[in-house]
Amino acid sequence: MILDEPTAGLDPTSRRKLWELLKKVKLGKSIIMSTHYMDEAEFLGDRIAIIHEGNVKCVGSSQFLRDKYGKGTSFEIAFEDREYIKLFNDNLSNNLKISFKVNKIKADKSTYLVHKYEDIIKLLHLLEDESFKNEYSINNFNLSQVKLEDIFFKIIGTHYDDKIKSIDDVDIAKTEINLNLSDDIKSTVGSININLDK
Repeated sequence: MILDEPTAGLDPTSRRKLWELLKKVKLGKSIIMSTHYMDEAEFLGDRIAIIHEGNVKCVGSSQFLRDKYGKGTSFEIAFEDREYIKLFNDNLSNNLKISFKVNKIKADKSTYLVHKYEDIIKLLHLLEDESFKNEYSINNFNLSQVKLEDIFFKIIGTHYDDKIKSIDDVDIAKTEINLNLSDDIKSTVGSININLDK
């Protein structure tokens, strides 16, 4: 079975129902499906191929892709106040010698990517220690594997938002659109050709 973006345009509830149906239907069958939703690819795909500009960049299971391209664990830490984030970061790198990358800081939350297994374990133990949490006013934390969407952007070498900022950035030197109409409609309106020149 070949499916081309089967959930495009569906609301989240309908998407999820279709996922469940496809999960049941795929048993004992081969399904090739295209999608722009990485969560959908991960939920339904036994093997995922990432294609960019018509070229296959990589193929593998979601865990294979994580192991190869997205090593590390993501820690999201919520602080009582933003002022503790810098203190926390300085202590991690200078005193505790934990190697990390700050992925994003938003309000009173900071997200860290930690690559080394030893550093992941060390940070996890610290975050479970109540006195350490009190010292840096840490409310809570979450840890997760790197998202498949982040791996996708790493593989293609850009982020969608960085690639196209506005419609003005799209190069339309000359685009031609031909609409092929059925014979019944052609007899009424003829054929339609649209030429767009920049």
